[in-house]
Amino acid sequence: MAFFHYDGGVVADQATGRPLMGQPVRIFDEETDAPIQAYREGQPVTLVTGAHGLIPQFQTEDTTRRVRIEVGPVRLRQWSQEMIGLTIDAAQSLRFIAVQNLLPRPGYEDFPLGWQYYGAGGGKVADETLTVTGSGALTGVGVYTQVGYRFRAVAGHRYYVHTRASTPDSGAASISVYLSDGTTTVNVTGSAVAVASPAPGMFYTVSGLITAPEAWDGKDIQFYQRVNWPTPAEQNGRRASFQPATILDLTKAYGEGSEPDRGHLDALVASSQGGYVDGLSRLFDQRKQVTPLPVGGASNRQVELRFDDGYTNNLTNAAPVMARHGFRGVIYPGTHPTAWLGGSHGGHPIMNAAQLLSIHSDFGWEVGSHTRDHSDANNGDPYVWVENARQACQDLVDIGLPWPSAFAYPNGGRNVVTDRAVYRLHDTCGLTGHPSLTPIRKGKPAFFTGWATINGVTGTAADIERAKTYVLESARRGEIPVLGFHGITDGAPDADYHLSKAHFSELMDWLAAQGFSTVLPSERTPHNMLKDPGFESRTFGYPWVAGAGWTRTRSTAAGHTGFMGADLASGGTGELYQNTSVMPGQSLRVRVRFGARTVSGGTLAVVATPQGPTGAAVGSSVTIGTASTGASESDVTGLVTVPSGASVLRVAVVPSSFVGSARVVHAALHRSDLYDPLA
Repeated sequence: MAFFHYDGGVVADQATGRPLMGQPVRIFDEETDAPIQAYREGQPVTLVTGAHGLIPQFQTEDTTRRVRIEVGPVRLRQWSQEMIGLTIDAAQSLRFIAVQNLLPRPGYEDFPLGWQYYGAGGGKVADETLTVTGSGALTGVGVYTQVGYRFRAVAGHRYYVHTRASTPDSGAASISVYLSDGTTTVNVTGSAVAVASPAPGMFYTVSGLITAPEAWDGKDIQFYQRVNWPTPAEQNGRRASFQPATILDLTKAYGEGSEPDRGHLDALVASSQGGYVDGLSRLFDQRKQVTPLPVGGASNRQVELRFDDGYTNNLTNAAPVMARHGFRGVIYPGTHPTAWLGGSHGGHPIMNAAQLLSIHSDFGWEVGSHTRDHSDANNGDPYVWVENARQACQDLVDIGLPWPSAFAYPNGGRNVVTDRAVYRLHDTCGLTGHPSLTPIRKGKPAFFTGWATINGVTGTAADIERAKTYVLESARRGEIPVLGFHGITDGAPDADYHLSKAHFSELMDWLAAQGFSTVLPSERTPHNMLKDPGFESRTFGYPWVAGAGWTRTRSTAAGHTGFMGADLASGGTGELYQNTSVMPGQSLRVRVRFGARTVSGGTLAVVATPQGPTGAAVGSSVTIGTASTGASESDVTGLVTVPSGASVLRVAVVPSSFVGSARVVHAALHRSDLYDPLA
């Protein structure tokens, strides 16, 4: 026989406050109202209050989860210790799912924003359940969304997918759940038929583990869930319902080779969603043990940890300390293969290429750019500096790291020329300055970020306390604090910009105790809604689509000899465009920068076209402007308001009877109310 355990307590007369001594104690199942037997050490007992009104600890059979205790007129209610533990696990699971879920709007709170219809139809949300109605020429009724915002799949990573689908209508053929990059599709259960002949009115859990194929590497993935009918005519007017969905990158969260099995994840997600496993059985009734991630991976209070220059002790000292709490950081090293990597700075060793790969692959850190050799943007020719910054990105790619999404200015020096180049190359830029000048609010797009530095030699205690105040106050305001470090030394630091391992450990332990998790720059919402805005990191075909006449080539212009761009030859007829998800009512700024161009005939226009979920235009296209002949770089820019019913915006460069030549060097799309780094 299995037992649940209950803490003791003290009961007193509610009128006099005196303990109720020697009183019989009656126990009832609070959920069934039935009287139940109390046990102690597995043996049945009759409970009586002690000399001070004490009710000793007791047990019940595990069929009872919550009891009502009656002593005379006094009634107390109490959950078992086991249920309290499961509730804590459920809360931790909920926090973990909320932070790690790759779906941007998993509960459909503001449907249809972020979600698009599979085919035509209508939909509404009630009690976190989305119900859509089919119409049109497809046999399926459902929805799909881009997984995360700026999420890019990693070949070989293991992903867990979980959703619950239903239809209130009879005659459905199947339920399908799958992910696709537009070409390569992977079914979550290994079959296009996740559930065959679903019964009307019953929710079915569909979950599975998939491994991202090579074809997905670096691409944005879409998540589809739908209910299928035998013919298009039969699906008209039929309905499909979906409850909150979850997609987790297990390799990123747990580490390669340590990914949990499907059963563990099913229980983890079920716990976060109220304890239901398959719509029929409750998790609590199955007594499943759920092991959440460490606190560092389960909190919704986030902090960014930044490390400049690339010191070897970031790998040997900082990373292991942070890993104890599931923390990850972003490191900004110099990248020159001989002038920086493997060398030293201020007497401290700098990581080599293999060590940078290790901190990325073994500890999950992000590697950003800090120029090739810690070059100050305000020293010398800014266009030479720009070439340095571009080559630093290529250095990281050449050693096997991803194109860096983040950049940090060495010494804080910057100017208009370098800001434009950094915005072209990266999604986010760290400034050297007080963080209150550039706070990062959760969910709000941001390009520039500030940081609070933690100094090592003087005022260590005061600096750490100041950092704690900054972190807590930022979290209270709904912002993400950024803590900046340089070297993490074994003993007392020899420069005021380093910190000892002991003090660093103290700060990391404090962050974990406060329930913080870490966030990386690539996981924040980027300012520019267009991907690969400078055509640097990917070939045409994704995310940029290029029609006839366009080529992706490196510039030969002085000062920009390494930069990529999109070139249009005379007579070219194809569009250069990219589609991105938007929200109705948004006011957005479109900005396309042209390099040297000659327009001898026809036009070359920048056009924004709002679209619905199926690709059909919504309202009229907006011509932002046209390019004219010029030798120096020039912008075509303007505003567009997303109309009701649109969820996608196509930003395109459109030739019409074009004669001449032109080069596009950069494109941007962002909310018009945000600071414009290119203005």
